[in-house]
Amino acid sequence: MSRRSVSKMLVLLLLCGCAPKQVQGEIIPVSREEEIDVSEQNAIAETIMETLGNQDEMTRIKDRMMIGMLLDGDASLIDGGVLYLAEEEDNADAVGVFDTQHLQECRQHIQDYLKQQKLNAEYYSPDEAFKVSNAVVVDNKENRIILIIHKDIVSAQKIAQTVVKKTQ
Repeated sequence: MSRRSVSKMLVLLLLCGCAPKQVQGEIIPVSREEEIDVSEQNAIAETIMETLGNQDEMTRIKDRMMIGMLLDGDASLIDGGVLYLAEEEDNADAVGVFDTQHLQECRQHIQDYLKQQKLNAEYYSPDEAFKVSNAVVVDNKENRIILIIHKDIVSAQKIAQTVVKKTQ
């Protein structure tokens, strides 16, 4: 065996012996995200999408994304909610149902989101800007906000009003 081979083996053995030991024990997460029951909001959103005929084209986004997009990351503003967005890239359709104790503040965040979406649509997809600028945002004056972006504005408005009347 050559000196070079012996030196390489010796270095490898020394490096292997210096490897840090594995940590053993229970792994405790830094923060735990509470599971919020959104079955009622989800059922309402699915009914709205089914009535509008676009349930197969929509995908529910994760709660963290929804809170980041609509509420600037402030999860304390809603008690529960769901947001469905169109799967197609150039389609602005959306259906959201949100329960909140901070109705006006939450509504303002949704309006700000819609303003930003309108600017994006005007730049990237001008055909969708009309839908976004005519988005339906209705609340029941207590704790629920309905958001619908759809090409059939009249139907969206009727559905939102019907849902709100049922939840008052």
